[in-house]
Amino acid sequence: MKKILTAVLVVSLAVLMMAGCKKADSSDSSAASQGGQESSQANSEATGTKKLEKGQKLIIGTNAEFPPFEYVKANGVIGEFDGVDMAIAKEIGERLGMEVEISNMDFNSLIPALDSDRIDCALAGMTITEERLLEADFSDPYYTAIQAIVVPASDETTQKVEDLAGKKVGVVTGYTGALTMKDATFDVTLEHYTKGVDGAADLRNGRIDALIIDKPVAETFLGDDNDLKIITDQKYFEDEKFGIAVKKGETEVVKQLNEVLKAMTEDGTIDKIILDYVGVVSGE
Repeated sequence: MKKILTAVLVVSLAVLMMAGCKKADSSDSSAASQGGQESSQANSEATGTKKLEKGQKLIIGTNAEFPPFEYVKANGVIGEFDGVDMAIAKEIGERLGMEVEISNMDFNSLIPALDSDRIDCALAGMTITEERLLEADFSDPYYTAIQAIVVPASDETTQKVEDLAGKKVGVVTGYTGALTMKDATFDVTLEHYTKGVDGAADLRNGRIDALIIDKPVAETFLGDDNDLKIITDQKYFEDEKFGIAVKKGETEVVKQLNEVLKAMTEDGTIDKIILDYVGVVSGE
């Protein structure tokens, strides 16, 4: 009798344990399925479904240390911000029916800010490069630039980039000049700056021998200063294309920006803005 009861109890417990396991497995499977749905939704949102909506705020990141493209002044075209890119940003906002807000930050913080959705796009004289295309998407180009060498007016030895061998050269961290010079095949000491204007000041004071920066920016820094001069080396520095950076995968935003930029190019707005701030149209 005891054996029969014992056997019945063992069978009953086994049945209960199996039922419990099935319930737990079902619950775990449901949770996993739900987690998979959330992940899929997140991936879906990252594939380019975001759009710039009329009536909403358009947050544009920049680095306002790059005249004549972006800089700070008392009365800029957007609050305290002025320059080629800021005028383009204002026009884009007006054509999309959006309120533009500028978020000023270090140049190297712009792409991380896109990744974390703190800004909608970055308009900061940013050259479209293969390296950056791995981290962000870009609009069609709106400006063609080239790097320049800035040296003291008394320097008669520097005619091309290779003449900087053995010298101390200033570059701005994250800018194309810095990216290009780090791969130089000759010996050169690079002095890194976060602001081009600081590099120009050190050049005037003799702390560095030369400064590598975009030609229009170099011309702005020089102004009427006869103590410095600009040298171009088109054999070493290739033409660069500026574009508006957006978060990787935001294809709809890129499409919207391209449509506006195309219209601004066709009606002459882009050339007028560049002419107003740079003095010549893009690529000249």
